[in-house]
Amino acid sequence: MHPMLMLSSETDGLIYINGEFSGEIRPDAPVFRPIQAYGAVYLEFKPLQEYMLPLYSRIAFSKGAPVPESIAAARGVYAIQWPFGITEIELSPERIYTDPPARVKIVSEHTSLVMVSGRGETRLESEDGENAFSIPLPSGAKKPRISEADGILYASGDTERGEKYLTAFVFGAKSPLLSVVGCEITSLGAGRFIVTEEIGDLAGHIRKSEYALKGGVFQAEESAIYQHPAGSFQAAAPAFLAMHALECMQLKLFDETEECFAPGTAMDESAKEIAEATSASAIFRFSPPDGRNAVAAFQMLHPSFARALPIYYSCEMLSGAWKLTDMRAD
Repeated sequence: MHPMLMLSSETDGLIYINGEFSGEIRPDAPVFRPIQAYGAVYLEFKPLQEYMLPLYSRIAFSKGAPVPESIAAARGVYAIQWPFGITEIELSPERIYTDPPARVKIVSEHTSLVMVSGRGETRLESEDGENAFSIPLPSGAKKPRISEADGILYASGDTERGEKYLTAFVFGAKSPLLSVVGCEITSLGAGRFIVTEEIGDLAGHIRKSEYALKGGVFQAEESAIYQHPAGSFQAAAPAFLAMHALECMQLKLFDETEECFAPGTAMDESAKEIAEATSASAIFRFSPPDGRNAVAAFQMLHPSFARALPIYYSCEMLSGAWKLTDMRAD
């Protein structure tokens, strides 16, 4: 198939490709343009929103796919290489922050700190000039509670997304000893914590990880995955069942993977190999040209560049529930 570029952005703006105006991008209206299989594509994105900087990028293509090094070098560019010649690129221009960071003083019986929020980050800073330090807090952290144990300070609180966070640090350090976020954080005492987090898969699995302080360093000792309290997942459509099976295999939940298949059938080894080597998946955005059904497993080539690998499946209704009859990568 002829290589195709799909350009999107969460910010409205005007897109220029190789110096030519190619239309307006909106969050609900990406731009599709054919490109050459080899050579460089020059992108210029002009946001229509105030306080957003223009974005300029050069992306090299070879055999119709982006060269990973060119994506890694591009600022504000996130790419997915879909099969069948389609490359999806999300443009994320930088924001201009006009207001100074907000400063909130936090006084406890242990210390006096300042929470600095703004310009896309939140930090805790010391007011002691002789022992000045700056510790990052998780994204969206609200004002923390400060506690102390065995010479270690703990900042804990809620995030703007409704999660819990915990950051452990000592005076003068440049980075935290521990920084975790979860739907629940439980202290067991003696420097031990259990962090419960939602994995974010279709079935709503949760992961519980235990951290312990040993020799001044926090170590992850145990980690286990549990079903959502509401019970097992029931797929409303074949695509969701196929994605659920893929996610379970990626999470090494082999029994739950097996439950997705009809009696006497199982996931093919070709699909298992891809699942075990990847950690994310999605419903396919574009239908395969041969008409088969597929879900995508994402192979991360760079933090800002993923390759979507197709996993094909077939499904049938058995006793009122969808069951997979085949799932393979070829």
